[in-house]
Amino acid sequence: MSPAREAKAPAPGRTGPRRARAWMLAALAAACCAVGRSAPEVPEVQVKAAFLFHFTQFVVWSEKDFPSPDAPFVIGVFGPDPIDAALRPMVQGERVGGHPLEVRHLARPSEAADCNMIYVPDGSEEAFRSARTGTEPVLTVGESDRFLATGGMIEFFSDHSHVRLRINLEAARASSLQISSKLLRVAQVVTPSSLTR
Repeated sequence: MSPAREAKAPAPGRTGPRRARAWMLAALAAACCAVGRSAPEVPEVQVKAAFLFHFTQFVVWSEKDFPSPDAPFVIGVFGPDPIDAALRPMVQGERVGGHPLEVRHLARPSEAADCNMIYVPDGSEEAFRSARTGTEPVLTVGESDRFLATGGMIEFFSDHSHVRLRINLEAARASSLQISSKLLRVAQVVTPSSLTR
């Protein structure tokens, strides 16, 4: 069972918004610690996949960002990365608003055009730079130490064997994405001026 399911998530539409947000925050905080020495049985790729899934609950996209009311919410993964396989069972049957979640493998930059979120594993930055426009409402998540400096929004990094987050809030705002203050509280928020270029 994936980390996103172990906490027994309430069924969509059957719990109040406050309770749902509280559950998501608890699950996100648990994911932060899941790679630590106290839980060596949880692979790092599963923790990162759980983060990607939970980001859909802590970032707000406008309904106008979708071509139709029933269009899928697409999470694209660049390159042959194992997070693709870890993420698929987590999103199965889940929705963002009325939009079914879908994971797509991205073999080339042009395939990122319909994505709402893009994951860029280490080594795929060149494809990301070719795909990004800078102002489209697409949440970009990566793991290299240069990711935020190249316009990425959320970066995974390791801190004493724990997966942590850095967020380039200005990049998110430039793309008209609203990141919840709850997510910002568990991340390091950086500004472009603080990034080494």
